[in-house]
Amino acid sequence: VDHGFEEDVTPQVMEEDGVSAIIPPGVSTKILHIEFDRCLGRGDRITVYVKSGGYNDLYIYEEQTENIVGQVYLTGDTWGWYNITLDTNNSDNIFDLCTYGSIEYDYVGAYSYNLLSQSYEISEGWNLISTPIQPEDIHIDFVLGNLTGRKIVSTYDILTGEWSIYDSNSAESATLHEIIAGRGYWLYLESDQILTITGRVVESSSIDLYPGWNLVGYNSLESKDVNLALSSLNGAIVVNAYNPHTKIWEIYNSGGLSFLNTLYDMAPGRGYWLRSEYNQTWFYPPL
Repeated sequence: VDHGFEEDVTPQVMEEDGVSAIIPPGVSTKILHIEFDRCLGRGDRITVYVKSGGYNDLYIYEEQTENIVGQVYLTGDTWGWYNITLDTNNSDNIFDLCTYGSIEYDYVGAYSYNLLSQSYEISEGWNLISTPIQPEDIHIDFVLGNLTGRKIVSTYDILTGEWSIYDSNSAESATLHEIIAGRGYWLYLESDQILTITGRVVESSSIDLYPGWNLVGYNSLESKDVNLALSSLNGAIVVNAYNPHTKIWEIYNSGGLSFLNTLYDMAPGRGYWLRSEYNQTWFYPPL
């Protein structure tokens, strides 16, 4: 997997009337609304060439929110290059750059991780899926954009004990709005299709688990023996995976008789019900 950066995102300023324009040299403002030509997310880097009127911090906010997704300390009264790595679970193309002192901007650009595309066979009926890459745009309509016909998606939150559901036939009443790496999802289709997801390699290959049944994904681009994949976990672990081709559940029980296990590998694109005895973090082995 190539983790190199490439400069492939064009910066634009959002004017008050909504018209986009390239940043003119010497722009001076405490808040700069910046729009890029595609979405950025965790691990992507925004680069600025600025001059600060004093020693202060430059913050990057999600647009019109109080959520700080990046921060850098500016050296006073001198022009300099600064790189700010985004720390956010969301994916967006508009951000607010803000400082509490005076500042001049001469350049704002972005470096994005090279995007990957992964394709998975989805069967007619119900499928238990996940994505090992963070989608370029996490909104559900975008992630499932290449699928046709009726689509039903649901996921379970063990902390709230609630299901979130999306049905393309009644999208206005959906309680599920996004698909992200690390979570498992039930997906219903009316026919066999290929799901293609484009996004970035997940920087953090860990998932927090809680006592009981966790609906999780598998954040690895390679299949692994189930014992190796779960080697970081303690206590009795039970994993259930649904096979949409055979309509049969495949089961792994770390505390049971090994010859009764029918799940032998964990694979990218599949979702899993994983039962943990207590709070712990699931760390994947390296690729």
